[in-house]
Amino acid sequence: MAFGGTSLIVATFDSGYAFSFEKSPNAVKINKNRTAGSGKLICLKTPTSVLLNKTSEFDSFGFDAEDKYSLLAEEDQHHGWRLFRRFKMVLHNEQVISQSTTVEDLEGKTYPAMPIFTMSIRYLQRHLLEALSLSKVGICETDIKYIITVPGIWGKAAKQFMREPAIEASIDGDRLKLALEPEVAAVCCEALEHTLTGQKFMVVDIGGGTADISIHEKQGDGSLKNKHAPSGGPWGGIYVDENFATFLSEVFGTKALSTMQTNDMYDMIRDIEVKKRKFESDSEADIIFRIPYALKESAD
Repeated sequence: MAFGGTSLIVATFDSGYAFSFEKSPNAVKINKNRTAGSGKLICLKTPTSVLLNKTSEFDSFGFDAEDKYSLLAEEDQHHGWRLFRRFKMVLHNEQVISQSTTVEDLEGKTYPAMPIFTMSIRYLQRHLLEALSLSKVGICETDIKYIITVPGIWGKAAKQFMREPAIEASIDGDRLKLALEPEVAAVCCEALEHTLTGQKFMVVDIGGGTADISIHEKQGDGSLKNKHAPSGGPWGGIYVDENFATFLSEVFGTKALSTMQTNDMYDMIRDIEVKKRKFESDSEADIIFRIPYALKESAD
């Protein structure tokens, strides 16, 4: 994963970002906690959501995008605005990735995927530069080398696709690397003083969209050898949300769910997220979800 030359800072992007300085590479700084909606969900990672205004210009990203769209919808002012959520999952399908690949907004209308990815990377870079300006004086953008992390199960087309919007967002391709998430996890374990040299180990990364499983062996020269091809699939946390929504539609009816206010929907989704993070497999306690009153009122 080495770059040529030296750099003052290495920064990595996913749905959030992290960075460290050359003199203290293990002192990783992460983007600040974000509070969503009613404030119950506090998160380092923001959802991969992009909001476009009525003229298809970038307006906001992450929780800010979802919250603004929710407020607009509450006042029936959202018409013409377009919210794109969880669009990274389009890259899981190797067969459809190209310059003409599209993503769907919240209403199911399509839009070219490349500019949506470009907008999200440009936002993260701008946010990073603002954070760096507060951390250290005299930093130039050219002092930064960038890493974009990708699931190990993604194919070559998906990896190449991730490079292109980064370059379109004005990131110098010579200062840009892609890193497989399982390998990054292994490097992190060693930074935490876990000895892996000579050992075979499995990395299981269950993220928002995908479950990514890989088996490695750490070689004496420090390199990682893949002992088996990465495997996995679209089994991440968002599918827990989708199955919960299916359950609600069975209880209340699909019409009630489709007419629920956007802000109520996001509050419910974030409540699910809080419960998922607190879930313990050996717990016998009931899990209580807050269901919007409007959902019950409009039930079939």
